[in-house]
Amino acid sequence: MEAINLSKILDEFPDIKLEKDTIGIFSKPVDGKARPTPEQYVLQDLDRVEIYRPLLIDPEKARVERASKKVSMTLREAFK
Repeated sequence: MEAINLSKILDEFPDIKLEKDTIGIFSKPVDGKARPTPEQYVLQDLDRVEIYRPLLIDPEKARVERASKKVSMTLREAFK
């Protein structure tokens, strides 16, 4: 928690809600179940602090949309 506060990331990204979003270290949640709570966790050298927010779009849908755009652009270029 101290690292998050010192980083001032909450000032830069006000949509982060720590009461809802999960905090983790190297993709392992720090949620008080299998590991200590964020307030209890003591950072180790080289730990990577992560904040997991809900996805805005389904990753598979995003990939399909990107692929579709690329095909459309390629077809337009081919028929110029």
